[in-house]
Amino acid sequence: MEMESYDYHERVDQRLANYRPAERLEVACAVCEHFLPDSSCCEKVAGMIRPDYVCDAFSAANLSAMLMDEPVMMSGEYQVTKADDDQQIIFGWANIAVTKTGEQTVDHHADLIDPSELEAAAYDFMLNARVSGEEHIGDVDAHCVESIVFTKEKAEALGIPEGVLPEAGWWVGFHIPERESYLRARDEKRMFSIEGTAVREPVAVEKRSYSTSQRESMAEAGEALPDGGFPIRDVADLRNAVQAYGRAANKAQAKAHIIRRARALNAESELPEDWMD
Repeated sequence: MEMESYDYHERVDQRLANYRPAERLEVACAVCEHFLPDSSCCEKVAGMIRPDYVCDAFSAANLSAMLMDEPVMMSGEYQVTKADDDQQIIFGWANIAVTKTGEQTVDHHADLIDPSELEAAAYDFMLNARVSGEEHIGDVDAHCVESIVFTKEKAEALGIPEGVLPEAGWWVGFHIPERESYLRARDEKRMFSIEGTAVREPVAVEKRSYSTSQRESMAEAGEALPDGGFPIRDVADLRNAVQAYGRAANKAQAKAHIIRRARALNAESELPEDWMD
């Protein structure tokens, strides 16, 4: 049976499995063990679903295993990491496009944002909006008072050592003058989520199938780069690495590593022809 393409903003057919809007993110499809983030599908019920819905088959997933020690992310949402109760300001990552290990973040909609696009979106937001809503609906009296898109170049200029910050991430701070709204954002919402419009372009992405500790072990064994990037344990990993090569921060290092692992796996045929010239 061929499924029709799915628009995230379409309402889910609740007859599928008694789907209904989730009242709390911690019980939404996005954090259910049956949710398949790469396709926005449920392994229990046929058909694509919205990750902010829930059904009677919900079973909480192990988030630390799903997210592999990266910032907690639900459909592109990141935890509030700092709060100033006196000034009523919350701080955190609005988005992390590239992690500290040099890999692009893929959210639960299987979407990613290039660093240049994130930077442009952040500047446009600061120039033309600077306000925040709640649950992506309506307006809240919250104003952006701090905003910086960190890149490798900016971190270097500021003297921040490599590996401390994401290679591309948007850090923000929002002042919420109304006390109840501030406390709700700090204690109940606990996260930022960017909203906007974009044109989707299909890309091949590296699968995030290894935990931080596994990557460290693979780096020691020469199966990954020293920072844990481009883990290649088998031919499937090799194919993913070749596809992800174009997004490598240090292409020469990544290419040499991929070629070395291809030879070790006797899988040089998986490499692009021009790599072996």
